Order: sequence, then C-alpha cells, then structure tokens
Amino acid sequence: MSQPGLIAAALVVMGCGLVLTPSPPGGASAAAQPPSSQPRRLAVARVLSAAGSFASRLATGTEYRPLPAEADIHSTDRLVAFPGANLVSKNGRIALAFPGDLLGDAPAPIYDTACILHPAEEVDLDVTLECGRLVVGNTAAEGAATCRLRFWNQTWTIALETPETRLLLDLSSRWPAGTRFQVRKMNRPGSAAPVATALLIVLKGQATVDVGGVALALTAPPGPAELRWDSLHDPPRVARKLEQLPPWADPQRPLTPPARALAETLDRFRQLYAREPDQALTRFATAKELLPRLVALHVAQALDVLEHLEQTLHAPATKDEWDLCVTLLRHWIARQPNHDQFLYDFLLTRQQYAPAEGRIFLQLLLGFSEEDLRQAETYQVLLDYLTHEKATLRNLAAWHLLRLLPEAPRFPYKPDGSREDALRVRDQWKQLLPPPSLPSPGKER
Repeated sequence: MSQPGLIAAALVVMGCGLVLTPSPPGGASAAAQPPSSQPRRLAVARVLSAAGSFASRLATGTEYRPLPAEADIHSTDRLVAFPGANLVSKNGRIALAFPGDLLGDAPAPIYDTACILHPAEEVDLDVTLECGRLVVGNTAAEGAATCRLRFWNQTWTIALETPETRLLLDLSSRWPAGTRFQVRKMNRPGSAAPVATALLIVLKGQATVDVGGVALALTAPPGPAELRWDSLHDPPRVARKLEQLPPWADPQRPLTPPARALAETLDRFRQLYAREPDQALTRFATAKELLPRLVALHVAQALDVLEHLEQTLHAPATKDEWDLCVTLLRHWIARQPNHDQFLYDFLLTRQQYAPAEGRIFLQLLLGFSEEDLRQAETYQVLLDYLTHEKATLRNLAAWHLLRLLPEAPRFPYKPDGSREDALRVRDQWKQLLPPPSLPSPGKER
C-alpha cells in the first residue's frame, strides 16, 4: 500500500487547538445521547495512556484539548485518540483500547476514531463509537463485565463473560457512488444517506451480545466469533464462525518499516500536542518532510479544521497531499449524515463560494455511478471543470479523470499549477475521448 493510503488507514483521531463546529446532529449522534433527557457530565472513566494520547471536547464546545495522563474522562464529551491510547471505566471493570490500523489493511478504511462515553446505568461502561476502531476488554478481577456499545442507530449490550475477554469493533461509512447532492435544512433527512458498516470480532474469550433483544453467544476462533452489520439491512441474527483470526485483526503482528515510521511520526505529534496544543497542527502542516504534512491533513479532517483541507486542495504541493486531501474530504462528508450540509455551508459562509460552486464541490466529492460513467456527458463535464476559475474544482475534476482515463497520466497534471496549465492538459486529455468512443467505467484507486 502507498504511504498516503497507509496513513489514511492508520490514524485514530488527533487533537489540535481549533475546530470549526461541534459534531453535527443526527445519524450517529442520535445514538450518542445519554438515556436521560438532560445529559449529565460526569467522570466515567480514566486515561491509562500517555499525556496527549486523548483529546476531548465539550458536547457544546468547539475546542479540543489534550488530556493529561491519569485524567478523568467525562460523559457527553467527544473523545478522540491516538493509536495506542487506552482508558478504563470508573469501576475498573472495562477497558477500551484504540489501536488504529498502522498497517493499513482493515477490511474498510479507518481514517479516524471518535467516541462519546455516557453515565453507566446497569452496565460497567456505556460508549458510543462514532467512527473508527476500538477494542473492548474485561479487566475485572473475576466474573463477567458488561459494556453498552452504541453506533449509528444501534445499541448492543455486550457481556464479556470472563476476565481478559476482548473484542474488536470497526465502524466505517461512505456515500453510495453517484449520490446526487441536495441542499437541505440541517437535521432534515435527505433522499439518500451514507451507508454505515460495522464488524465485530471476539479476539479472546467468550461474549454474549444482545442485538435488539436477541442474545448471540460468541467465542474467539475457532468458533462463532464475528458479527457484521450495515445500515441497509436488518441487524445480524447469527454469528459467523471463524477458524482463526484474520491477519488484520491479529494484535501481535509486527509493524512494517513504513508502519513504524508512521507510528513514530504520530507519537511525535502526540508529544508536541501535549505540550503545545495550539501550535502542533501548524508545525506539522509546514514541515519540510512529507510524512508530517500528511499527518497534519489527518488532524485537520479528524477535528473538522476544514480550512486546512480546502487550502491544501487549492494548491497541493505533492500528488500524495492532493490524493489524501480528496480522500479525507470524501470520508468527512460520510462520517455523519449531515456532514455534507456542514461542508456546503462552510464553503459558502467561510470560503465565499457561490452556491453553484458549492454544489459542484460536493457533487465531485460524492462521485459517479457506473451508469454516469457510461455517459459521454460525464467526461465532458469533468473536462469542462478543468477550465474553472476555482482551483479546488479543477483539482477535484482532475482527480477523477486521472482515475477514469487510463492514458491520462501520460500528460501530467499540476495540482498546484495555474488555470492555463490546466487548460493545456485539458486539450491533451480531450484527445483521449474521441467520440463516440468512451472508456470502460473506471475504478477509484
């Protein structure tokens, strides 16, 4: 896997001193609400990892701050974590670990991880996973420990039957290819929504998972160890048997050299963030080396610092930054159902886009269906966008064309170039589409 792809899969969530907006309401956040109508902010867990491995933001706030080692973690706060972060419930019976995916081979891409804890009622820990990966472990001296696990519109109650039982949950979401962007009022459901997928695997021991009133007995491989869920279908009713853990889920795998370099860079960011939270993002974003700059893009995406992503897309210094920036923006708008509207509003109110330009930006992020890719008009429109005055729209269109036209790389496109540079490449790429011949539908790389 390429370095940008590896980073995209690895990052959990990092904090900086600034975010634009609180997490948007609806979708996953609906499941995040505590049981009572008046949310209580209580100390419900404690940090087990190093200073700066977690950051938290008040439910009604806009600023993330690093948590010190041994700090209390409060309910209703949005919690974010570096790979390797750990916490334990207030009663010491449940631990959460956030390993990330440093090797970049998760079944679905993991770009960041965020969760919200709630006051525990009749369970040892109550947590909403908003996105990414977590590992739940029974740390009780004896007996079972219980975790209420919420994600998207689901609430599963999990009994980890024996001490040291551990299970992993991955949660990701994406917009279906070819979704048409629609401007709508915030919190109003649209005709389409992101598709969320979750994958639960018992890594060790035994667990009983209550899914909508149906109790499913799971055990680590070899045995019924896996549950799969997506937002298009009914919840699972049968666990899938695994003979052994899939390689990507094995916590003992050694890191490759690129993964070690990534882990070291992330740890440098954690240390700097713990000391200078208001400067860490800027320092990494302006580094001479590429890897810190890529990490800075992840920080910006994870904490809703959309200015940095939009500015990078305007004139990315390298192809890696261009590709990663587009990928992260596509992920950001799928993290929760209203994120597409938040980005549209940001472009109009903060970046002075015209409404038509904002709609084009969002549609280019949403992409195209196979039917779209069989139409000559799709390619002509993308070629026409290469003449647009907005560099971000030119770069989004070129990003698609490079993936759809096999011969396009013969004529290099400069994402930090001028409009005149783009016009020259457009004339060259146009020759790759002599009518009525069209390429077969391309696949995103």
